[in-house]
Amino acid sequence: MSRRRLVPGEACRHGHPWNRTPDGKRCLTCYPPGRAPLTVDELLDRHEQKAARDRERIHSPEYKARRAERRQAEQARQQERRRAQGHLPREEYLGHLRERHAASKAAKEMARAARAELSAAKQAVKGEARRLKQEASAARWEKTRAQEAANIKRREARAEATRQAAEKHRGKLASLALLREQREAKRRARADTPKRNQKPYQDNYYKDYINRVRSQLRKRGPGPYASRAELREMWANASGRCALTGVELQGLTPHLDHIVPIALGGTSDIGNLRFVHPKANQAKHEGTDEEFWSWIDAVIAEREKLF
Repeated sequence: MSRRRLVPGEACRHGHPWNRTPDGKRCLTCYPPGRAPLTVDELLDRHEQKAARDRERIHSPEYKARRAERRQAEQARQQERRRAQGHLPREEYLGHLRERHAASKAAKEMARAARAELSAAKQAVKGEARRLKQEASAARWEKTRAQEAANIKRREARAEATRQAAEKHRGKLASLALLREQREAKRRARADTPKRNQKPYQDNYYKDYINRVRSQLRKRGPGPYASRAELREMWANASGRCALTGVELQGLTPHLDHIVPIALGGTSDIGNLRFVHPKANQAKHEGTDEEFWSWIDAVIAEREKLF
């Protein structure tokens, strides 16, 4: 890497004053014309000599005195600058700080004393509230005990009055109990006796249901359509049982099933209709009876394999 170009007034690395070649890259003192460059040892010796001269200069009394004078002059300039800016002198500023510190300390002591007084007042209030609460609790306990004693006396008096009334009206109470038993027996007998002219499976609910089913037949397929009288007669002949599975339909809403499904060309005349169990109709869907029973046999066989 090439050496940096030196400018007038700048010393070389060995401290020689301005003594350069015209290109400014060589010091004529370090490298005089016709002389070989200095060796490393010579350069180190020169460096050590310069360091020794610097140490001697730094530790000399004259240098220390000059530094002290410069420091004092700088401090004086700073004080003048601070006065010009409106700052207090050092002693006055320190006195002001001491006064502020004393005032702050006094304020803290007053605040501490006030907090102590407030804490003591709070403790006193809490103690008084605790005492009042204990007194109120004791008063409530005494009132509760008095109420319990009064209730016990009242129950004893009521029991005694009841016992005396029972002794006085023993015969009348016996007759009332007998009358109550007779009424209960009659009620049970009425419940067990079947009503007259009660025709099973032909109440108003199923009549209304047959009427609703008849009104919906026209929406489900081609005619001819079964009449309401034919549907009521078919329901009476079914004796409340499913025409497909034989399960009793009492308490359920039966489905009106087409023996030959409408999807397969069936009609809605009385010969192609029957009342079946809702789940059986849902399982049969649009299939025939043979398909329904074959599906049932397959389900039973599969269940026997599993269990």
